[in-house]
Amino acid sequence: MTESDADLRFIVFDSETTGVGATKRAVEIAMLEIDADLNVLGHESSLINPGIPIPPHVTEIHGITDDMVKDAPTIEQWVETVLGGPLEGKVALIGHRVAFDKPLFEPIGHAAHMLDTLVMAQVYITGAENRKLDTLKEYLGLEGGGESHRAMADVLTCYQLLKHMLPLT
Repeated sequence: MTESDADLRFIVFDSETTGVGATKRAVEIAMLEIDADLNVLGHESSLINPGIPIPPHVTEIHGITDDMVKDAPTIEQWVETVLGGPLEGKVALIGHRVAFDKPLFEPIGHAAHMLDTLVMAQVYITGAENRKLDTLKEYLGLEGGGESHRAMADVLTCYQLLKHMLPLT
């Protein structure tokens, strides 16, 4: 780590969204802050009101309905009320297909670096049918955090996958 990265924060992040296009919005977010030794420092998660309807075919994937998010905060409200404002310092954003989630993290903090566990899995995990997070969870026998395609469950699975792979690097 360079001296300029001394204030780097490590955040495992995931979101569930209104879809996959450029106009996607978060309907659920989860984050787990860890230190350089992979110790958990804290976690937060919430349903998020996207301000637009959730398409039915997307609800079928993550199970989050318009009714579930109607009274939830917007991402900006959540950042202010739960975090007290955007995260201070630079962040190493960690996630499975992290580039998908990076735009949804921007109101939360500045992702100076990204670490994609999908890319790592393509290098370090052999024999699995594919590199989807739930496939790797089952293949490696990871506990995970519950139901796939829910933000905190996927964050916890991603964290366990990271812990599994780092010794292989």
